[in-house]
Amino acid sequence: MKYGWTRASLPPTHKTPFKIQEIDRALKMHAVHGLKVLRIFAFSNGLNMSNIATYYAIQPVLGHYSEVPLQRLDYILATGARYGLRFIMVLGNYEPELGGIKWWTESVLGEGSDPQLFYTNSKVKAAYKAYLAMLIRRNNTINGRRYSDEPAILSWEPMNEPHTLDQFEVRRGQPAGRMVWRWLNEITAHIKRLDGNHLVGTGEEGYRTSGKVLLGAFVWGRLSVSSPFLHTPSTDVSAILSLDQWRGQGR
Repeated sequence: MKYGWTRASLPPTHKTPFKIQEIDRALKMHAVHGLKVLRIFAFSNGLNMSNIATYYAIQPVLGHYSEVPLQRLDYILATGARYGLRFIMVLGNYEPELGGIKWWTESVLGEGSDPQLFYTNSKVKAAYKAYLAMLIRRNNTINGRRYSDEPAILSWEPMNEPHTLDQFEVRRGQPAGRMVWRWLNEITAHIKRLDGNHLVGTGEEGYRTSGKVLLGAFVWGRLSVSSPFLHTPSTDVSAILSLDQWRGQGR
């Protein structure tokens, strides 16, 4: 199955949004070239705080949502379905692009808060769950379908590349991966409660958390040394993101 990646709503560093015709043309091009599944970023947070500026954020301020980019996401799902495409919906980001975990922790707990608190602080997790509920329960303004009932959605991923700073847990006397696994376990269960119709994955890169744990050690293609991230009770599918700039490492 051919597989691609794109951002879901609007370009993060441009003041001019994609035109509807450009979105349609891009989706049609993917379909013509035989792609069946696109992995898309179904989020964008903040305007210029702790992230790469996005001028048409879905969530410009914590807890406030903008219909303009959300309706673009509606259009992507409805049009993609027309072209026979399905979508992996990524709900957040570890990195700062489009408002990652640093944006969340600083929005909830104040500027300068440790981004790793994203995984453990109850207030931050509650705010994140509220966003997930808003999106998963959304009714598409184009076709009228609730996202949780949308056939064009293949699966949800709770975050793009969930992990901590290298050695963050080990240096604090904690088992590597446990903190993020507990977060994934909680959030994937939350997604399942909101939507029992779709698959749920993890979106991880594949950090090794068993055996000898090294800085930057990945397990791409070597699931016999796999991390426990892959095995939460609410996880249906596993995928490890081996990006081009790291190709050849950890094999």
